[in-house]
Amino acid sequence: KSDEQKADIESQVSTAAGPEVKVVNNLIVEPPVPAELRVKVVDGKVEVEGNIPENLVTSVIEDVEQLPAIEDEVASDNVNNNIASNPDVEVPDWLPKVVDALPTVTTNIKNADVAILGNIITLGGTVQSQEEKTSAATQVTEAAGPEVEVVNSLVVENPAVEAVEEVKKPAKA
Repeated sequence: KSDEQKADIESQVSTAAGPEVKVVNNLIVEPPVPAELRVKVVDGKVEVEGNIPENLVTSVIEDVEQLPAIEDEVASDNVNNNIASNPDVEVPDWLPKVVDALPTVTTNIKNADVAILGNIITLGGTVQSQEEKTSAATQVTEAAGPEVEVVNSLVVENPAVEAVEEVKKPAKA
């Protein structure tokens, strides 16, 4: 997992083998596995999938059950949990904050689709206005911090209506 572990193993083997044995350390340090999480809402049902450590699965599911798009009082019946727990996944400090923010972020998103892969968060779904689109991305950015890229793929449902409303506003003096 790390150069430190690699050196430690070499030291242990060298100590056990004794000074007359030459130890060649050909261990390969594997890069960390990035956290992966996707929360997709369709017709009041939520699909959750990804690759995160076991200690985060429960809190992710609890937050997902609070999503406003879930239409049933028994939220757990509407959540399909396809999360694979993996102890080797590297969890960035910001991930729990983003997961905690999902119920608020997705309030105005129809068919929300939030995908997290490494340090990239992609927002998908449909919103009613450009303001809602911008607000969702801002909330995720604030929760995640500056080291995370937020890709805002939200679609404004009827941008023509919004443009007409803007034209109808009286000019400011």
